Amino acid sequence: MAMGLGFLGRESRARSTRVGLLHVLAAGAGGALVGAALGWSGDIAGISGDGRLWLVGIVALAALAIAVRRRPMNLGRPCQVPQRWTKTMPAARLYVTWGLMLGSGVATLIPYSAHLVLLAAQFVAGPAFGAISGAIYGVVREGAALSGIGGRLRPQPAMDALERWATAARRVNIAAVLLGGAALIAASL
Repeated sequence: MAMGLGFLGRESRARSTRVGLLHVLAAGAGGALVGAALGWSGDIAGISGDGRLWLVGIVALAALAIAVRRRPMNLGRPCQVPQRWTKTMPAARLYVTWGLMLGSGVATLIPYSAHLVLLAAQFVAGPAFGAISGAIYGVVREGAALSGIGGRLRPQPAMDALERWATAARRVNIAAVLLGGAALIAASL
């Protein structure tokens, strides 16, 4: 993502701002669509009551097991977005498409297992909650794209920061799984 977002600051500030906002809005839309689809699928599956509690609990335990592994596994696709599209699409369409793909986190690499807890919650909570939580997730996740406006985002320092904060991010992921899973289970009681 950081490499692709570096392109955002190469045009005028006004155009970069417009394209960046389109990207973030598309990410919210992508997250909302996937969240609603998960919620709708959960409704069709007919999981209710204790079944929801068990499903979220099992997914939270699996997410915790993944999080505490010596070498946590990456979930999702190994590459984020096709870089060749930067040569074949106009900037606005490119960033909207990337936003739709990246917003839900399903079509991209996610190194944090807390994402599984979110997906489980969307599945058992219905389409409205799924859409709202997916939109929030997408906007927050891709809001970093706006830091590229004006050319401030440089790919290499962004990638270096990811490496530097990896241990802290892993700890936050474990806390998010524990707290998020516990909160969802408590809310289901």
